[in-house]
Amino acid sequence: MFTERFRKEKEEEIREKAEIENQKIKEERDKAIQEKIEARRNKLKAIDGLSISSYKDKNGKEQFKATAQSEILFKFDSYELNEEAQKMLSDLCNIITEIPNTKIKIIGHTDNIGEKQYNIILSKNRAAAVGNYLRTAGIETNNITEDGKGYSEPIADNTSEAGRAKNRRVEIFITNDEY
Repeated sequence: MFTERFRKEKEEEIREKAEIENQKIKEERDKAIQEKIEARRNKLKAIDGLSISSYKDKNGKEQFKATAQSEILFKFDSYELNEEAQKMLSDLCNIITEIPNTKIKIIGHTDNIGEKQYNIILSKNRAAAVGNYLRTAGIETNNITEDGKGYSEPIADNTSEAGRAKNRRVEIFITNDEY
């Protein structure tokens, strides 16, 4: 009886120590993840031409959105990336590839000048141009998706040139399931 009770006490003691150790490991892992997220945020914010914001995904994980105004990336009514855009996207690619399995979702937007269908096609072509550049710069093809919304999701009033300029943009959502 005494040995059975002693054995149970020892097992409980071992379980408690294991739980404490597992909690320490989890805390260290969480701290390392937060450090990676903060480092990524700082590197993204250092890229000229990108506006960086963060958001929580449906699982409460912090993710990033990089927004580039279209005039930084493309000439008017074009989806050909200019040299400034290529430099910016190259810098972005270097940061993205530091953490494996990063997923990229690219959404193109336009202002409301012109036909709706034309703007949808232009926004999709702009998103594809960004996606294709990132692929050639080393991001896995299956980690990139693109879409174009035309002028269906404005972030500013389309009645002024300043508002239309804000609506002409490409958004790049940067997510990673590992954090």
